[in-house]
Amino acid sequence: MLEKLRKFFRTPDDDTPEFARIVRTILTITLIGNAGVLVLVSGILGSAVRIGTIVALGILFLLIVL
Repeated sequence: MLEKLRKFFRTPDDDTPEFARIVRTILTITLIGNAGVLVLVSGILGSAVRIGTIVALGILFLLIVL
């Protein structure tokens, strides 16, 4: 998983266009930010189940994207 993240952010792929890499990075940062906000809101509401679901969905999405 860490190796995938390192490759994703640091190593330029020859077959991946620069624009696609930039868009993918922006989408990943946006997803992580949105998940953080949702977890924070869920924490304020006091729903541990919702936090777990959001975190699990975020991790699943990252695994699919990467």
